Amino acid sequence: MKILILEDSNEKYMALVRVLKRCGEENVSWVDNRADGLALLQEAAQSGKPYDLAITDMHYPPAPDAPSEFDCGRRLPVMLAENGLSVKTVLCSSVRYQVPGFDACLWFVRSSDWESELRDILQRLR
Repeated sequence: MKILILEDSNEKYMALVRVLKRCGEENVSWVDNRADGLALLQEAAQSGKPYDLAITDMHYPPAPDAPSEFDCGRRLPVMLAENGLSVKTVLCSSVRYQVPGFDACLWFVRSSDWESELRDILQRLR
């Protein structure tokens, strides 16, 4: 799968990539704001090599050099649809959300077994 992670925390990004690689996923890109993420998703779709999955945080900047917004990630599925992009989406947050419009929500906290949950989500979305 071709995967894009939208996340402003390097530590969280590295943890996600570690698990994704253990699951055999090598084609992973990363952006730290929503605008750059949407641009990459659009460019990939236009080139005929679209992303299969976007894993997004909830709280991160909407654009480069912008302050983080509490619910920045919540709008991603709507923005993808508005731009005619068909990409599966996973909300990955330290808050246990169940947000309509996402294909899955991952609770990313040390006290949960988020790694197994991510593996299960990947198997389900493949």
